[in-house]
This record gives sequence, C-alpha cells and structure tokens, in this order.
Amino acid sequence: MKIRIHQQSVRLRLSTKDVEEFTKNGLVKENLIFGHGQSEFGYELKISKADAYKIRFIDSVVSIEIPKEKADHWLNPNEVGFHFTQETGEHPIKVIIEKDFQCLVPRPDENEELNFPNPAANH
Repeated sequence: MKIRIHQQSVRLRLSTKDVEEFTKNGLVKENLIFGHGQSEFGYELKISKADAYKIRFIDSVVSIEIPKEKADHWLNPNEVGFHFTQETGEHPIKVIIEKDFQCLVPRPDENEELNFPNPAANH
C-alpha cells in the first residue's frame, strides 16, 4: 500500500495483495520505521464499525475508516477508487482510495508485479 500526502489530501493506493488482505481481514496497514529505537509512522485502511467515513491521526498512525457497504462496492473488479472529504473546520481533508495499476512505461527499480493490470495497456 502506498500513501501520498499533499496539503490537505491523503491518497492510498492498494496492490492486489493489499486488496486481498483488506477483503479477508477488513484491515490493511503499513509502517515506516525510522530506525532502532526511533519513532514509527503508520497508516491503515479499515472497515468502519459505524456507517461513516473517517480519517484520524492517533499515536503516529493515519487511520482511514470506510463503511462496509462502500468497501464491498469498491472491491468489485470494475471499481477503481472513490473519495470523501472529512470536514475539520477550517481545513477539510480529502481522502482518495484507489487500486494501484501498473505503469504504462516500466520504471527501473520498481516492482509492479502485485499491481493491478492497467486497463489502458490494452489500447
């Protein structure tokens, strides 16, 4: 799973392996470890216990929750992604969740075996 943070937006891109794990467990997460004895930064996508979208930052983890109904719809093979905006007063946060596609132009040093086939590659 990849994360991209830019200004007031957060984007997660999930590989086929990530989507399988999310389907099975209702949760997929990653950690960035800054070294021995150092802090960690985590991010996760999980199915919400409530019927609501939510993004939170607690204990150095960006946690994104989505309703089960939306998760089930997104797991359909024809669905690429979705987004929502969480109102936070002056600074709303836009959240984008997408399946990660293989690039049309191969990138050296980037393994894309577990990414979804790019639909534009057939044209």
